[in-house]
Amino acid sequence: MLFTDGAAFIEERTGIPVLGVVPLLRDLALDQEDNVNCDRRRQVPFGADRVNIVVVLWPRMINFTDFNHLAEEEDVALRYATTSGDLAGADVIVPPGTKNTIQDLRYLGQAGFTEAIREHVARRREVIGICGGYQMMGRSFADPDWVESGGIAAGFDLLNVITRSLTNKVTRLVEADPLHFDVETSSSVRGYVIHMGETQRGDARPCFHVCSARAASDRQERSCDVSTDGPVSADGMVWGTYIHGLFDRAGFRRAWLNRIRVRRGLPPVDIERSERFTQRLSKELDRWADHLNNHLNVNLPFGRPS
Repeated sequence: MLFTDGAAFIEERTGIPVLGVVPLLRDLALDQEDNVNCDRRRQVPFGADRVNIVVVLWPRMINFTDFNHLAEEEDVALRYATTSGDLAGADVIVPPGTKNTIQDLRYLGQAGFTEAIREHVARRREVIGICGGYQMMGRSFADPDWVESGGIAAGFDLLNVITRSLTNKVTRLVEADPLHFDVETSSSVRGYVIHMGETQRGDARPCFHVCSARAASDRQERSCDVSTDGPVSADGMVWGTYIHGLFDRAGFRRAWLNRIRVRRGLPPVDIERSERFTQRLSKELDRWADHLNNHLNVNLPFGRPS
């Protein structure tokens, strides 16, 4: 194998076995690292026959992979917005996750996004907040323990919730059923939550029934803390959630997109078109796993000898 001498040198110097050398695998279509694809999606044109979605690209955005499955749908035009003018013509605006809720809230106000999002809602168009974006959509966000940058900031006041940051981080894998609109197909979502805030939901009804959850560090499947997630406005057009990976499953993704299509006067699209993309991604994951299996000796013991 190429680099055999290098592997032997590393093992001799560290006392730790080298599993192998992984060659470059070309044209592997897996999720990108963070914002690597954002530039090419800033100028995506909207279409009269598409579901037009805008993700607000604020300075501290994280969890970019939340939108990969949506962006690959043939009937979707998804763009990242760096100015409030980029929101024009959107069917849906998505405030995404953030590393610092208060600082990005201030940025949105200074850049004119806050007023533009409120005008979007006034025209009865949809807004979805995910994680930090969900926190921003409430009445206020407080950070008394300086977990992020300290202080308190007013939110968009689109949902009757208030959020306070916590010093401990919540990390869980979840599966949930939607409660905020009717669906005819299997539409549960499977994803994860990772945040450091506690959101108190007022009188708004929840978005999801969390039917199973487990700590991200648990290796065994087990139910824990089964509850509800997120609020939805009375008209169903504004909602928020802590669940990342919300659109990864074809059933929920297509049911939600078809709801927007019907609202726009467009015919619904068969779920098979969404399932084809999901299956294509699964094949790419299998291709990567086979590549690793062919080039790594995963049966070697780990750890430095005592």
